[in-house]
Amino acid sequence: MLLNTKTAANAMPRRAAAISQRFNLTLTPSAGDGAESTLTFLSHGQRRTLLLHASHSALLGTPSTHMNSLDRQQHANEDEVAAAIRDLDEVPHIVHAARWPDDLSDLDIPGLYSWWVDRAGAANLSAGLGTQITEGRIYAGLTGATKWPSGSTGKNTLRKRVGGSHIRGRIRGSTFRLTLASVLREQLGLIPTGPKLLAPRSEKALTQWIRDHLSVAVHRFPADPLADLEHQVLVRLDPPLNLDGMPPNPLRMHLRELRHVLRYAPTTRLSAQIGGGLTGYFNVEGDGSRLTWSGPPKEPGDEERIEEVLAPAEAWVEFWDALDRLEVWKWDEHCFETSGVLDGTLWSLEAIHLGRYVVTEGNNGYPGSSGTEVSRVFGGFCKAVSRLAGGRPFA
Repeated sequence: MLLNTKTAANAMPRRAAAISQRFNLTLTPSAGDGAESTLTFLSHGQRRTLLLHASHSALLGTPSTHMNSLDRQQHANEDEVAAAIRDLDEVPHIVHAARWPDDLSDLDIPGLYSWWVDRAGAANLSAGLGTQITEGRIYAGLTGATKWPSGSTGKNTLRKRVGGSHIRGRIRGSTFRLTLASVLREQLGLIPTGPKLLAPRSEKALTQWIRDHLSVAVHRFPADPLADLEHQVLVRLDPPLNLDGMPPNPLRMHLRELRHVLRYAPTTRLSAQIGGGLTGYFNVEGDGSRLTWSGPPKEPGDEERIEEVLAPAEAWVEFWDALDRLEVWKWDEHCFETSGVLDGTLWSLEAIHLGRYVVTEGNNGYPGSSGTEVSRVFGGFCKAVSRLAGGRPFA
């Protein structure tokens, strides 16, 4: 019996260490009788082992190497919530995004932030959402919060999050930028090149819009109770563009739909159109597997022809190879136009593949041609589209 007791006593520190390492707990011997209520995520046996070890360490006067997070504050009190609301909403010190960080100091720490929009920006957001957004506070968030129950703390700070991720970052690394891009996609002509990815010039356009129309306020706060403070602040402020943990409403339901478009944007896309007012238009739409071709009716009074095309993988490979060979990607952002022509051919192209993209159009003008004559390179492009569509016309 004595042997078993001694064995159990020796084994207990090892078991306690294993549990505390698994959950990243740092418990001190002075944890106290209230510690058990904060360990509800553990099993009864795990809690008993840790608390017995804390008590045993205190009696022997030996320090515990993994056990002091039970003394850490995880919840914000009412005074702290009120102070945060004053800084973020009632009497905020607002800094324009174009001047960030301006006169702000002590930004290399965790905290909360709130984003504010001017009148012109609010009109842009209203148009994108189809719902009235008023000038003022539109979003709030946190950075650098401790993750519970592990107790681990991230390295993000107000300086990095606001300046590096929100103002100058990418939509993949910023929920706020993703939200703005989703709402402003059509107005700014943003080009998605894959899931939560924008073309570089689209990221630049979004950054410029943020610099033109947004301002930010911050509230510095310790990491441990920061997540709880954010929750309490969001409940009270109810910013219109916040989604996670917020009550649903028509605006947020529509915003989720808009964000879904960018969260799952295809990495391959083709949209091409060519034609004129007298002859009608040919259209080709595809995503790298499916393809739809449409063309004008054969006879006056007939309906537009729309056909699903079975384009095999080899046909798509041949098509993308043709675009490479013809250097179609270099047409991006160009508008090819011949002035003085009242009627003729209009065409447009949007293609995305393997991170490359081209968005271009023409009005009686073509790449490689100085007038209305179709160039060799543009003729080659039209033939490549026609081959992909199974020989259907595109010219």
